[in-house]
Amino acid sequence: MTEPLPGWNETQSSSSKWAKLLFSGAYHTVLANSQGRFELTPVDYAVNTCLAAAWRVGTDSPKKLHVYNCVPNYKSNPMMLRDLINWGCETTRESLNVKKYENYYPIISKHTGIFDVSNFLFRKIPGQLWSLMNLGSYQNFQKDYKEAQLIARTFKPVTTENWEFDTSNMVELNERMDLVDRRLFPIDFDQIDWKRFIEYLAHGVYSCDKQPDTSDNPSKVPSPGYNTDILKIPQGVQIIDKNF
Repeated sequence: MTEPLPGWNETQSSSSKWAKLLFSGAYHTVLANSQGRFELTPVDYAVNTCLAAAWRVGTDSPKKLHVYNCVPNYKSNPMMLRDLINWGCETTRESLNVKKYENYYPIISKHTGIFDVSNFLFRKIPGQLWSLMNLGSYQNFQKDYKEAQLIARTFKPVTTENWEFDTSNMVELNERMDLVDRRLFPIDFDQIDWKRFIEYLAHGVYSCDKQPDTSDNPSKVPSPGYNTDILKIPQGVQIIDKNF
C-alpha cells in the first residue's frame, strides 16, 4: 500500500477526491440521490468473501460455476448515501478542524440544474469575491471549482442511481460457514458499524492528502502516524502499517 490508511484510491483523482471535496464543504449542493443506497464494501470483507467463495467452490460436488458478489443486496445494504454525506461532513468539521463551513450540511439533489445553480450562487460567486481579495488566489480557486464540478459530474451515474444486486449470495455463503470461520472471516454486513467506517474514511482521505510528496525520496515516506496531531482518531480505530 502507498497510503497510510486502507480503503480508498489515490486522493487526487478518484472517488476519494470526490469524498474529500464533499466532506470539506466544496459543494453547497451535492449531485446525488438522497434516498439512494450507497454500495460500500470494506476491503477485508471483500477479501474474506473471496476466501470463503474459494473454499465453497473447492468443496462443491459436482463441480459447477459459482458467481459471488462482494456487496449486499437492497435488503441487506444499510448504507444510505445521505448518511455517508452527513457523517463524513460531521467528522471533517468536528475532528479534523476544518473551519470553512462550521455548521455546514449540504443540500442533496439528483437534478443537474439545481446542482449547477446553487453551487454557482453559493460557492462560485462567494469564492470568486474572496479570492479576488487575496492576491494570487483567483486562478487557484477557478481551477479547484472546475475540478470539483467535473468530479461530481463524473460520478453522477453512481451517486444519482441505485446500483444494487437483486440477490446477494453472500448471505447464503455466510450461512454455510461454521461458527469459527464466521468469527475469523466476517462477511455479515449487519455487523458493520457504518458510522465508524465513514469516520475512518474521512480521516483517511484528509490525512493522506496532507502528506508531503515523497516520490523523489522514498526515505521521506512518513510513518503511519504522520500528522496525527491534527487528527482525533475515533476510539477503537487503529492506523495500520501502510507497508502491509
